[in-house]
Amino acid sequence: MIYTDFQPYLLSDTHAWALSEGRAIELLNYLESQGVRQVFCIPPVQQETPQNTTEFLRERFDRLQELYAGSIELKFSARYRLDNCFGTLLKGGSLLTMGGVRELLVDVSPLKEPTNLWGILETIVQAGYTPVVMQPERTIYWCTEDFLRLKEMGCRLMLNQYSLFGYNGDEALNYSRMLLKKEIYTYLCSGMEDTKVMRYSEQISKGEDAALIDAVQTLEKNNRLLWGL
Repeated sequence: MIYTDFQPYLLSDTHAWALSEGRAIELLNYLESQGVRQVFCIPPVQQETPQNTTEFLRERFDRLQELYAGSIELKFSARYRLDNCFGTLLKGGSLLTMGGVRELLVDVSPLKEPTNLWGILETIVQAGYTPVVMQPERTIYWCTEDFLRLKEMGCRLMLNQYSLFGYNGDEALNYSRMLLKKEIYTYLCSGMEDTKVMRYSEQISKGEDAALIDAVQTLEKNNRLLWGL
């Protein structure tokens, strides 16, 4: 069970895949029924979403809080795509971090490696942030050595739990389980991002490898610790 989750599409009008207000409430209600009690709203900030200024995202977050009457606690942050616009945002120094600390949620194109990716990550670290790389197991150009390099340079990795069950493809399934067992991940998200797929909610069963179950539980504890910071 995930108690503290991360959701990128709950704020309407922030992305092509962002949920309508009604569907966002539906998803929150479903997450609540599955045991989720805390959610970081992490709308995407990237070249394709120029409207997503901090002010606009805050307005959308406040609107969601007005509409939602359930018991899940909500916090406001963002997920930054490492693209051509990110350098300008980093220089501006007003990035939305998580949990009151300088942990910065980032992602990369899963299909094409960004120009100077490793240099960008180094710059983030040098600026005093800890990059938290979201669902790296879905990135087709990375291999085991790259995941280890991310860890060694000070990044933290976030697992998409759906990857463990093959929902994100066979490669993501294999890498996610390998990285989990090697204790490369720090955090996890549920992967339940849309009402269309939210009932694809397989949980790790009692028949799973005990080490795998323990590793997922450790990540969930890390999620809760981040929430409390």
